[in-house]
Amino acid sequence: MNWTTTIGCSALGKGSGSVTSGLRLRMMGLFAFFIIVFVAKEIAGFTYKSNLLLLMFLCAAILQSGGHWVWPYLGRWLGWPDKTANSALTCHSSVVDLFATVGIVYLTGMIGSPFLFLLVVPLFFASHAFASRPASTVYLAGMVFTVGLLGYLEMKGVIPHFDCYPFENDVYLNKHFFIGSLLVLGGFLSLILFLSNVFQHRFSDSVNSLAEQDRDSRDKIQELTRLYDISLGVNAVMTVETLLKMVAKEATLLLSKPWAGILLFRSNREITHAVSVGAQETDRGFTVMNRNVGPLTEWIAETNKPVVVRDTLADQRLKGDSMLSDTRIRSLVGLPLSTGQRTIGVIYVGDYVPKSIDKHEVRLLTIMSDQLTIAIAKSTLYETLQRKLQMLEAKLEDLEEVNHLKTEYVSHVSHELRTPLTSIKAYAETLGEHIEDPNFTEKKTFLSIIEKETERLIRIVNDILDISNIEFGQRPLERQVLNIRSVIDEVTSALQPKLDEKNIELQTCLPEDLPRIDVDKDLITQVFINLVTNAIKYSSEGTTITVNAEEEAVSVKISIKDEGIGIPQAQIDKIFDRYYRVKSDKSRRDDGVGLGLAIVKSIIDRHGGMIEVESEENVGSKFIFTLPKEHCVNDLLSYFSQGADGKSGLHETLLNLIVRIIAELLNAKIISLMLLDRSRSELFIKVSYGLDEWVVEQARVKVGEGIAGKVAETGVPLLIDNIEKNGIHSSPNNPQYETASLLSVPLIVSGVVVGVINVNNKMNGEPFDQDDLNLLVSFGERISKALERLRAAEDWSFELQNTVEAVKKMVEQQIETKSIERIVDLAVKTSRKLGLSEKEVKVIQYVASVHDIGMTKVSDEILNKTFHLSREEIKEIQTHPEKGAELIRPLEFVELVSHIILYHHERVDGMGYPMGLKGDHIPLGSRILAVIDAYQSMTTERPYREPSTETDALRELVECAGRQFDAEVVDRFIDVLADEGSISPEQAAGFKGMLSEGVGSETH
Repeated sequence: MNWTTTIGCSALGKGSGSVTSGLRLRMMGLFAFFIIVFVAKEIAGFTYKSNLLLLMFLCAAILQSGGHWVWPYLGRWLGWPDKTANSALTCHSSVVDLFATVGIVYLTGMIGSPFLFLLVVPLFFASHAFASRPASTVYLAGMVFTVGLLGYLEMKGVIPHFDCYPFENDVYLNKHFFIGSLLVLGGFLSLILFLSNVFQHRFSDSVNSLAEQDRDSRDKIQELTRLYDISLGVNAVMTVETLLKMVAKEATLLLSKPWAGILLFRSNREITHAVSVGAQETDRGFTVMNRNVGPLTEWIAETNKPVVVRDTLADQRLKGDSMLSDTRIRSLVGLPLSTGQRTIGVIYVGDYVPKSIDKHEVRLLTIMSDQLTIAIAKSTLYETLQRKLQMLEAKLEDLEEVNHLKTEYVSHVSHELRTPLTSIKAYAETLGEHIEDPNFTEKKTFLSIIEKETERLIRIVNDILDISNIEFGQRPLERQVLNIRSVIDEVTSALQPKLDEKNIELQTCLPEDLPRIDVDKDLITQVFINLVTNAIKYSSEGTTITVNAEEEAVSVKISIKDEGIGIPQAQIDKIFDRYYRVKSDKSRRDDGVGLGLAIVKSIIDRHGGMIEVESEENVGSKFIFTLPKEHCVNDLLSYFSQGADGKSGLHETLLNLIVRIIAELLNAKIISLMLLDRSRSELFIKVSYGLDEWVVEQARVKVGEGIAGKVAETGVPLLIDNIEKNGIHSSPNNPQYETASLLSVPLIVSGVVVGVINVNNKMNGEPFDQDDLNLLVSFGERISKALERLRAAEDWSFELQNTVEAVKKMVEQQIETKSIERIVDLAVKTSRKLGLSEKEVKVIQYVASVHDIGMTKVSDEILNKTFHLSREEIKEIQTHPEKGAELIRPLEFVELVSHIILYHHERVDGMGYPMGLKGDHIPLGSRILAVIDAYQSMTTERPYREPSTETDALRELVECAGRQFDAEVVDRFIDVLADEGSISPEQAAGFKGMLSEGVGSETH
């Protein structure tokens, strides 16, 4: 039996489990028949042909097992479907069963056989094997007909009669007995068939019911497991925005719906968060046309009850609810998110077709909404605590800094005042002792020394007061627009005696069209006096001091160069420190206290500029600093110091900083940020840079008219090649416009255009291109999201300060990183060479412009260090990707941006920082920036080394490809440099050959 079972299994294959089980049952039936027949023979003393019965059993077994092997193979050979082959096998097995049972009956006495009851067994098998009752009935009829036919043939003597009784039994020759027995047999078998069918039906119902209950139990277990997993995930999320996105996504998966959305609002129904998630990228989310909830959300909030809408078009509560109707949802369920007696939000789950939503789905969503409500309360509390903790940490840092400054201040003041006071005291005491001595002839000399020391003491006190007032904001900036030439002329006149004393000439080289500066005149005059005085002090007689100036995007760069003794390289990074004086054999001891340059740096910083020095011993020094041009934005600290206390004041600060960074990003001279005056349907200039005041005051653009009006109406950014020939009705080119090219992009907050940003006059005189527009759009989108979050934030002052700080750091980075435009250009070109989509290129373009923002958090002392860095200093530099990702967070809504910034110093071999990611686990944008950043760093001069040539830098990239850098990115970067002409085609081919050999050898 094991052998036949094995044959059946192998013949039927993997899908033959039920068929193999049927064969096993039939073989067990044959074996049971065999046992019954031969045990009965011994017990009852029956006399029948055992050899014929054994032969019949053997034939039946062979036919059963052979059929399970033949029919599947025959079906595959004839190309039958599996169902047809299985049906043929079922018929075959049923016929063999009938043959075996009728054979037993025939060989043991036919109509008088004691084994007629065995006919029930094949009938039972047949009733379960055949799908329809008619087939079972036909099988029953065939069985009765076969028995009747064989009995009839026995009566006629056509076939031999076999008897199992030891005595004469001619009952089979009795026609009436034969017919009666057949009727009884047919009736009995019919009853058995009926009972079997009823039992099978009820058994199937019971099995189906149990299977349904099992499926329900499994579904409930899965749902509970899913809800438990969601609960764990919800409890692990701390920020509200991330929490809402996660729950919305989980709701679509749990309820198998294509769309979910969550709204949070204040008690006055003003929306603070609106998050929606669709199954496809084309699915629409919430369009919040105003900050208040719609009618259906209002109804749910008021009643604090769930709502189920089968068809949104037929529900009156959705009339006029543009926020929900814009999602195109046709059926939905909405549940309130309640904390006690207050409803803080609503969660929606919906479908794009009208359909009923059952109670089971509502129950699941109710459980999820309860979890979400608790998590929101926890996240809100966490964010509040985080804000307070950050504020406390900031205040603690301020207090520690103040305490440090106080200690340092007292120490330096005591030291600096001690010298002149000691000298005055000594000479005064000596003079007092000899006041009446007529022979003491040094009286006038002592009085002269006391007078000089007193003047020195007054200068020291004045310097200390100046630096204190400037650094602690006690001296507010009194800004006015000045001509640099007039300031320099005034300084030259004041210092002319000192210049004449050493026969030093002060030369100025100022362009005629140099713009005016927006500064505090007294403080900037002091800057020039301090720097020129230093130049005079450390210059030899007969030398020249040169003052140069040139225009930049948002500032004027000024340099003051002397031909003096210079500054040792090791001391350059310390000369702006308070109380620091250069130590050199050639610099004589003077009466200064080391505050002059510290005062200069403080004043420049207050004006939002920067200062640096280039110096070489025995050649001279060159101090370079920047001052804001007319119409330029002031530094953030100056806005705070001038009392920008209200929310609108801080918003204006942010808008001014936005204008400044746009000017730096796009290297443009004219920027205007126009806001929409909804009552008049007009745009007016809120903040500008590079425009005359009369233009700002008079400019009004109706929505739909002109370039800016068209952008405000459509919300579509525009790149205008020629402002006078653009196909849009507008005024002729303004005389202030030096170029005909213009960018105009919308400022969209919560789905509504609230303003327009216009950019004109590129510094290099070239027209703007599509990449410029993409960069402006990317930045505008982030500013829009930041303004949207500010409007919805409970603690707006904290969020606003974070946002302003982020923009301010971006401005600092643009000022300090003059090669940023080159980095952006290379990143865009390399991304396109790699076949990235324009959407991906835009992201990388924006990230390239801000990726090193974290370096603004690293101290200048470390960045300007000319010697080897300590382990702690290296660790501080390596934290800049994390600091950058954190700084950019208030402006960022695309997670990939933060990831690219965070991982742009990872290496493909896993040896980078901060996470040690490897290979493709590093975002492609990070791998692109790693190559370009390294190349630009190598080809840029540093305080501690000379710049490398382009070919040397490229050779370094190629040699490190496959270990530090992505080989494919390096390969495409070579193509970019070749297209630009930075390297020749022959050099490009050589580098590519080196690259393929290097990567191939590493692979092997």
